[in-house]
Amino acid sequence: MERPANLDGWPNPYFLKNQSAFPSEELCKHINRYVAWNWEGTEILASAATEDEVIEQVHAKGLDISKVVIDLVWDPDVAFLGGGALAFGPIIEDEAKPVE
Repeated sequence: MERPANLDGWPNPYFLKNQSAFPSEELCKHINRYVAWNWEGTEILASAATEDEVIEQVHAKGLDISKVVIDLVWDPDVAFLGGGALAFGPIIEDEAKPVE
């Protein structure tokens, strides 16, 4: 997991391209879970229900936390409308109230 010296603190320049090419069948195993990606975005190194648990797994594997990218794998069947949904997550149908 080497990174260019001029990109200290930033993922590999090909991270997003590599991440988008990651096999969807494998990614679907991690829906609604936090994952730790390798620096290049080609491999999931850890997966857990919470961000703290992923960080613990990364440390337990002896990996440098500054050389992984932690992300949440969103459910592709759930739509988020506007940026506000990113802070609050999906609306639970049972909690939805009709507009009067």
